[in-house]
Amino acid sequence: MDLPGFRRLKPVIHPRTVDRHLLIFRLAKRAYNALIIMKVTIAVINQKGGVGKTTTTVNLAAGLARAGYSTLLVDLDPQAHATVGVGIDPDALDGQTIADILLTENRHVSEIITDTYLSNLKIAPSSILMAKADAHLQSQHFREQRLSYALEAIPDFDYILIDCQPTLGVLPVNAMVAANYFLVPTQPSGYALRGLGDLLETLHSVKRRDTPWDYRILLTMVMGQARVTNEKVREILESLHDKVLQSVIRRNEKLNRAQSDDEPRDVFAYDKSSPGAKDYEQLTQEVSHLWPRT
Repeated sequence: MDLPGFRRLKPVIHPRTVDRHLLIFRLAKRAYNALIIMKVTIAVINQKGGVGKTTTTVNLAAGLARAGYSTLLVDLDPQAHATVGVGIDPDALDGQTIADILLTENRHVSEIITDTYLSNLKIAPSSILMAKADAHLQSQHFREQRLSYALEAIPDFDYILIDCQPTLGVLPVNAMVAANYFLVPTQPSGYALRGLGDLLETLHSVKRRDTPWDYRILLTMVMGQARVTNEKVREILESLHDKVLQSVIRRNEKLNRAQSDDEPRDVFAYDKSSPGAKDYEQLTQEVSHLWPRT
């Protein structure tokens, strides 16, 4: 019914034009989603320190790169150990770190991607400036999405691995938002396993509306002779048995030596016949089959 004194207004935009624009939007959205799905983004995360997060990130990234996958390692830890782990000096990076990207709006990780000694492995390096970025982001709007936005313009990697600092602060939450898969390294000990529930609860809270997403638990620093402890750990993780990887990383001195060498490298480069190299090769195969690039 028309109101008195008012003429019925004709639509300014023809319905067919609206339909055409809507179709274009849907096609563009579908193409964008397909582009995002192509990237497998894995955050290596645990708020407990000393469980082998960085060792796992570096060696899994190297394993994927050596298997022929184009791989980007994002170092989101102010300690910059992953950056050092691929032979790059954080002190020599002037304005070319992930911290510089996160401290400035509308910048992309593609601006600071750095080559490593492996042709298929690139890194978005870190430095102590990440500590400043962490503090700065606390007061920013949409602070949890900064990394996700910064990664949008790099569609040409098969795998993106994010090394997280051992907290559940704003930087690891950025990794949670940006990633679609999560690898949780943990030692087979009561102290290391105790915080697992808090981490998984946070993950479910952050990713509750995202599909698909998935996580797996990786046992690290496993000692073969500690049979009783290993069995006890398996009992504790029984309710999550389908989320525990078959691969385990045994305690191995070669892993430490590879990191502390004058020119740090992955364990495959240091000693490809070592138990550590074999363990990470198995992990690489399991992860690439579990979370394949689509």
